[in-house]
Amino acid sequence: VLVKEETSDKAEYVVKQTYEFVNLDGTRTTYVLYLNEALSNEEHDEKEYNITGLAIINELEYTIKGQKEIEDDEVELELRIQLDKNNYITIENEQETGENEYSYRVVKDGKLYSHLSFEQEQYEETSLKITTTENGYKETYKFIKENNKIKIEHTTNTTKYTIFVNITQNEIGETIYEYKVKEKDKNYNYKK
Repeated sequence: VLVKEETSDKAEYVVKQTYEFVNLDGTRTTYVLYLNEALSNEEHDEKEYNITGLAIINELEYTIKGQKEIEDDEVELELRIQLDKNNYITIENEQETGENEYSYRVVKDGKLYSHLSFEQEQYEETSLKITTTENGYKETYKFIKENNKIKIEHTTNTTKYTIFVNITQNEIGETIYEYKVKEKDKNYNYKK
């Protein structure tokens, strides 16, 4: 997900945000959001905002309503981008130092059509989890990197495999990748 924020080119909105997604089939989808934020509550280190706006998706205009809460280093955002009561998108994002969680749901004709979520944590190790659901098909990728080792887990409705990557250098300084793939009761080893 690429996000670009700039001053709005529409007079009635303060902020313009452009989101670009790469779909599972490799195609790109772009959403343009025009937003206004109004402070609704402020206590100590916490601020709450009401968000209103307009989204342009595939040349259709959607209304936006939502909330944003900021407390110390934590930001929570919830948006509902609605064409009508049965066709809408929800976006949720929670960020704090070392962590980022994101969820995106598309509802068509009153039924969940697709769902994308990712969770990223960066402390002693870096981890990223991406889950997609579309038309009942669920796919999850989980990446964990610690030092020179990477673990990748891939799960679908019907399959699961794990890839272990060990990154080293040979005596002349070239990077060597050793892969071990584990699928059910089968193991495969590769070195490059």
